[in-house]
Amino acid sequence: MLPGRLHQGLRPREGRGDAALREMAATGPAFVAGQAQNPAYRPTPPSPYRASGRFLDMRRGFAVAAALAMAVAASACSSRSPDPLEAIRFTRISGPMPAVSGRTLAGQPMRPRDYSGKVVVVNFWASWCAPCQREQPGLQALWTRLMLSGTVAFVGVDYRDQAGAGRAFLRRFGVTYPSLSDPAGHLGDAFRVPFLPATILADAGGHLRYRLVGAQDARVVGRLISMLSSPAR
Repeated sequence: MLPGRLHQGLRPREGRGDAALREMAATGPAFVAGQAQNPAYRPTPPSPYRASGRFLDMRRGFAVAAALAMAVAASACSSRSPDPLEAIRFTRISGPMPAVSGRTLAGQPMRPRDYSGKVVVVNFWASWCAPCQREQPGLQALWTRLMLSGTVAFVGVDYRDQAGAGRAFLRRFGVTYPSLSDPAGHLGDAFRVPFLPATILADAGGHLRYRLVGAQDARVVGRLISMLSSPAR
């Protein structure tokens, strides 16, 4: 699957992660060869969302996407060649975390107070996104390990998907943390999500800290959570 085109006007402007964080991230398979094999992408979702102007715009971006894919493949052949998507895959971000609220796909209410004072992991996914399916078991296993700590909150956001398909995805992968539906993509816009899947981490003070794009190794996400949970952070 080819990488999708960035939102118009939503190209990341934040600084890249420092050398130490990039080295840490590189220990996870998802940040090296695995990313070339399983890139983040934003394909046209199934009907009825196919008519969205933003996604129709992507058709004109296929040539650019193909060129990017060729560049990624070329970089995989030589460790010295720069990865053109590196700055997008792992980015340090800042600013207040946008509020996440509404009814979950299970029908339960979610309010900002439910995750206030906790390290928050917001994962954007869709049932039609193959890399999202690949990373989901690892994220669920990580949540199962951390849920009793009381210091971490996981929130899923089903991006531009049909609610029925989203609920089937949650059942298939046994997801136990809450997931909201974002059929119009408003939450994705608020979090400046460039591709799916995307995982955003915020600290306990409600400040955005990291954005990870593409199917993630849960060990990398876990280490970032540990860093944000440390008093020194």
